[in-house]
Amino acid sequence: MKKRGCIKQYFAFALLAAVALSFPMQAGLAGALDDAPTGTTYDFGAVKQGETVTHTFYVKNVLLVPLKIARIELSAPGMTVRAKPVIDPGANGEIEIGWNTTSVAHSVTANATVHFVENQRPDLTFVLSGTVTPAIEAIPLAGFFISMFKDESAERSITLVNHQDHALGIRKLDAQSPLFRASLETRTAGQVYQVTVKVPAGIQPGRYAEEIRLETDDQKFPTFHIPVNLLVKDDLYASPDVVDFGEIDLARLTAQPNLLELLAHTIIVKKRAGNFEIKSIASDLPGLRITRTPNDASQSFELHVALDLQALRPGAFSGAIRVVTMDAALPPITIAVRGQVK
Repeated sequence: MKKRGCIKQYFAFALLAAVALSFPMQAGLAGALDDAPTGTTYDFGAVKQGETVTHTFYVKNVLLVPLKIARIELSAPGMTVRAKPVIDPGANGEIEIGWNTTSVAHSVTANATVHFVENQRPDLTFVLSGTVTPAIEAIPLAGFFISMFKDESAERSITLVNHQDHALGIRKLDAQSPLFRASLETRTAGQVYQVTVKVPAGIQPGRYAEEIRLETDDQKFPTFHIPVNLLVKDDLYASPDVVDFGEIDLARLTAQPNLLELLAHTIIVKKRAGNFEIKSIASDLPGLRITRTPNDASQSFELHVALDLQALRPGAFSGAIRVVTMDAALPPITIAVRGQVK
């Protein structure tokens, strides 16, 4: 009887041991799921553009088996990562994230997302954030974006501020464009400059992409290119004036026709002042469905442009939508349409 009791106790202890061995694995997995490593975010404060920010994050492996990293995805250009692919049980794995700030400015945030092998634990995201002060800052924007009517003139200015430890001299301003005149004013020698653009009235409606080129005495920044984007509008205009459907997956749309609505575009046709009526809306592309709101006279109309699945064929397509009003003094509006069916 004693021997039989010993055998029962042996099997009882063996069963308990098996449960004990399996429980830490599950408990460890639960711990990994709930564990929040100290410092998943890091605010590096304020740095000058071009500096490299480096910070080490930690991942604690609470499993009884090695924790393996499958890959680490970085969200911003200039980021680097150093990490051992395997973290031993009970150890803290180091994830060193570096970020060269040459291509970013002002308030910035970047993520490093760690993916683990066979879903040993959920993805873990580390966040770097801070303020990057550009060496030379353009205020309020790093370019001119001017919207105007054809009979209007416009004047805009940008202030350039030198945040470097040494003075910046601008030797020359070059703007070879008949659409505007550009001038340079020194506010504080070596530190603050103002670039002004004057656009005369009478430019034909359309979109124009020009630029201003500045030559400096700084070896690191010998030239600056400031974009000058002009939108000259007629009394009646469409915004946007291009419908680009991009790449269209025909097989996916055929399987899920409800996705068609996600590809639809909205265009606003507006008159500068007063109401007007639309006489007709037509397109040379058979694969479009166009509806408008409202139906009565208005100062602006909303055009809903969607695709007709039955008319789509593989290949590139391009065409136009033509809007004609009841007012003979208002020229028709042409809206370009393009896309690629694959």
